Amino acid sequence: MISIEKYSVLFKVADWLLSPVMRVISGAPLEAPQEVHNWNVQNISPKHKNEIKKEYSASISGSYKGYLGKSHGGVLFHFPIFGGWKEYVVFKAETEKSWHLGWIVEGMKKDYFQVCKLILHTPNARALKPAEGVSVLFFALDENGKQIALSIVGEGIIGDGKYGHIRLL
Repeated sequence: MISIEKYSVLFKVADWLLSPVMRVISGAPLEAPQEVHNWNVQNISPKHKNEIKKEYSASISGSYKGYLGKSHGGVLFHFPIFGGWKEYVVFKAETEKSWHLGWIVEGMKKDYFQVCKLILHTPNARALKPAEGVSVLFFALDENGKQIALSIVGEGIIGDGKYGHIRLL
């Protein structure tokens, strides 16, 4: 199992303070803002990659073609009003308990194997789709680090109002 680090109270406060800013820069202030930041993401050792089963995961191929290209875009990734990523996918985790969303990103300048420390208390979550030419394998972990089934239940664009009430990681 994958051990998930606790999410610091200090960073919870930072996220809370940033929430109004994240709403404005999304261009859709009435929707749930994008929540993932460096401090609430945990890198996972590559030795655990074989614990992630593809049949319980959701694979996404990128579609973003904006000026940021394949690069993460640094902080601009979070700024849809300035060309940041806007397309998202909606997931459903097969659990009634709390869970975490993780991802394996391949095809960028650097590969990533990470899990978000933010705890999800409902079965659904949104995540931004990657850049064109990049693939991401999303997975769900329960609070003990055990993988649970994850499926795609929808897609949208920030501001379209379809799934704006669901947390965006």
